[in-house]
Amino acid sequence: MEISYSFFKPGFAVSLSSSQKLFLKKFCAGYLLLIGFIILVDKIWDSHLDKSMAYLAAQDFVSDHLVRPPSAEFPPWSTSGIEVEYLGRHRYLVSGYLDSLNTFGNIQRSSYTCIIRYVGAGEWVDEKITFE
Repeated sequence: MEISYSFFKPGFAVSLSSSQKLFLKKFCAGYLLLIGFIILVDKIWDSHLDKSMAYLAAQDFVSDHLVRPPSAEFPPWSTSGIEVEYLGRHRYLVSGYLDSLNTFGNIQRSSYTCIIRYVGAGEWVDEKITFE
């Protein structure tokens, strides 16, 4: 049994065999899966970028509390001991460590924890910073 489908102008019919219909169904299902995968990867990528931007913003806020801010050396955010956690409502908890010069000119390692919030247009606000 052959069914005619009209995809175009009235009077223009395309006849599809059962194997063509099966191929069309599989093609559409595969296309929808691909679109879903792309959306998922995009969300994961955005999350990764947001966390790295939060880490960079936290470095600025932490540096502002140091005796000698230009001497601060922060490790890459993928390093063990660095954590960036999304708290919701555009807030991030960033914890890690840095090496900087103290008042005596010696290199000192300090651990910190801060909560920062993204307010839009590339602007961040620090809500709380603590040093250990």
